[in-house]
Amino acid sequence: MCGRGSRVTPIKKSFNILDFGNNIPRMNFWEAERVWTLFNDKKKTSKEAEAPIKECPSCSALLPIQKMECDFCGFKFIKTEEEKINDKIAELKLLSRGEVLKSAKGESNKVLCEMAKEKLISPFWVLHNKTDIEDAREFCKLMGYKMPGFEYMNKNRFDVFRK
Repeated sequence: MCGRGSRVTPIKKSFNILDFGNNIPRMNFWEAERVWTLFNDKKKTSKEAEAPIKECPSCSALLPIQKMECDFCGFKFIKTEEEKINDKIAELKLLSRGEVLKSAKGESNKVLCEMAKEKLISPFWVLHNKTDIEDAREFCKLMGYKMPGFEYMNKNRFDVFRK
């Protein structure tokens, strides 16, 4: 459908695509990079097939997901706590084990929990370094351990539970 509009001529410098069929969220922007193949890859899930775009809450423009400011109205996107944690985890994956352990010392329980789930650190290492019992209980709940059973079964293993 875009082929005729995209033909280069000396007169035409640009063209507009009106997406009345809501195809951009399904197939991405016209100028986006694509991997072309002759085979139908049935292993892809519907989540993988979706285009990485987001909608501006102010003007409803569709933008690439990495944009932090709308090109049309200037709306500034603010990262959620979850996005900030995911960015932190992605940075930590590039570091060595020693550097990861050093950076983990001052982190919040949410970040420590995500680091443990990504196998960057051991949850038991975190519990060995905890000194406040309420802080340790919060970390255990975030990890999905059943409390108070986990605390009772591991009271001799971790100093924080002996107090």
